[in-house]
Amino acid sequence: WSIMGTLAWSWIDQKGALNASSALKKTFSADAAFSPTTSLMYKPTDNQTLYFTYGRSVEAGPVTPNSQYYTNTNIALPIAHSEEYEVGYKLRYQKMQFNVAGFRMTSPYAMYVGAANGTCAGGVTCQTYTYGGTQRNYGVEAQVSGEVLPNLSVLAGMTWLDAELVGSRTAAYNDKEIVGAAPLQASMLLDYRLPATLGSFASGWAFNAGVHYMGNRAANVTNTLHTGSYTTLELGTRYAFHVARFPWVARFGVSNVTNERYWASVYTGAPSGTSGAASTLYAGLPRVYHFTLSAEF
Repeated sequence: WSIMGTLAWSWIDQKGALNASSALKKTFSADAAFSPTTSLMYKPTDNQTLYFTYGRSVEAGPVTPNSQYYTNTNIALPIAHSEEYEVGYKLRYQKMQFNVAGFRMTSPYAMYVGAANGTCAGGVTCQTYTYGGTQRNYGVEAQVSGEVLPNLSVLAGMTWLDAELVGSRTAAYNDKEIVGAAPLQASMLLDYRLPATLGSFASGWAFNAGVHYMGNRAANVTNTLHTGSYTTLELGTRYAFHVARFPWVARFGVSNVTNERYWASVYTGAPSGTSGAASTLYAGLPRVYHFTLSAEF
């Protein structure tokens, strides 16, 4: 058995201004915010490890936009406290490494809610920017790496994630998926090196292939839009050789071999996963060819 951990205290002092020529004003401060991390580990054998980890973190709160539509313009929200629990298992078997872990994370979720008075100056409808719910993540992740066969290595991983907004002050957002959080993603990379028995020229060659899957992600806070899932394929080769006693490596590869059309990332267009803001999406790269040549001196 073993136990390890860290104890940390954070001092946060935030100041903001409407523009570059405006005077700074204090918007929020916090003294001695406590954020511990503790891990308990048990090794039944030399090649196995069971562990439990608890962590708590703090970060500066998001700042409200400068607009006549908000009651708390240009004010930072209080610091955000996040918590995580994780339990996992690690196994080292011959030339292979296996890891599996389950986790739960919570953090405050900033959103726009209707103001108590309903209207601001000029008769416009007002909103208040505040923490209006909790982002709750459950998940399981697994990885495997190592040499499965002579000259054949693998690196693979999978993550299942249930990320939702819970306890929302806006009913339409409650129990909805977090924007940009894929419920399932997985990847696998295989690398094969030609054996030395084929001769010095052939043994310098290696070939690799990688597959990446991304699940269907919510594209807005009400979950009426989704990105769709996608799978990409990468192929490559490399050749290692020596010139004047210096080792060189030439690499050639093709990314997105099938020229898949997909959204690489999606997130809400405001800090802290804020609801009420338009989402931003970035298109993934098309098929790309790349070549590199490197040397060690």
